Amino acid sequence: DSLSAILNVLGLFIFLFFFFALAGVNLYSGKMNYCTDGDVDGKHDCLGTYWYFVEDDPTLPMLLPRAWLDAPNSFDNVIAAMITLCEIASLSEWTSLVQPTLDLRGHNLQPKLNASPGNALFFVVVTSVCSFYIVSIFIGVIINHINAKTGTDLLNPQQRMWQSMKKSIQLLKPIRLKLEPDNAFRRLVFKIVEHPRVYFPDNKEDRQTHVSDKNPYIPQDVRYPPLNIAQLRARL
Repeated sequence: DSLSAILNVLGLFIFLFFFFALAGVNLYSGKMNYCTDGDVDGKHDCLGTYWYFVEDDPTLPMLLPRAWLDAPNSFDNVIAAMITLCEIASLSEWTSLVQPTLDLRGHNLQPKLNASPGNALFFVVVTSVCSFYIVSIFIGVIINHINAKTGTDLLNPQQRMWQSMKKSIQLLKPIRLKLEPDNAFRRLVFKIVEHPRVYFPDNKEDRQTHVSDKNPYIPQDVRYPPLNIAQLRARL
């Protein structure tokens, strides 16, 4: 049953997210906090106030209090870790979620830019497994269900080729016969136009390459195209 197969894939998806969430909690729990003043070394220095310059303009200083804050997307618990991993696996602005983990220095220490670049390996594994591998399995389950419903999964390669050829044959349409008009004048014009020795080039390139029938090097099928049923009836 396709529903049970999809539920199995969903269960595998949740299990993998739970596993990676536990790994993320063990690796990054309590390390993603930061101070509003980027010049301090850690939580012990994140006290008092500091000068903040708006858009790095020294003429517009602002006196702000220092505060030790939690990251908006963290791995402090399993639920928060699973939510963060879901956002990363969606590949929607995932680099902004991964960058704080690359700046980690340790517990109660102020993050510094690219202080721990090795942490990127964890998220490469997460995106490879959860974003690509699971999606491929899910698509494969749907395709197998469709093949099971149509019966194509029970066919050998020759039978599948014949089925594909049969579908192509069914798409073919019969050629419309060129019947002679009832009017005498139109019938005369029809016979002139459909005569095998009369040639009307379709485009400029054909007009440039076309030569007279007296040229012996013209292929036979160009000088004398095959007769159709209407021409055979006219000759008879």
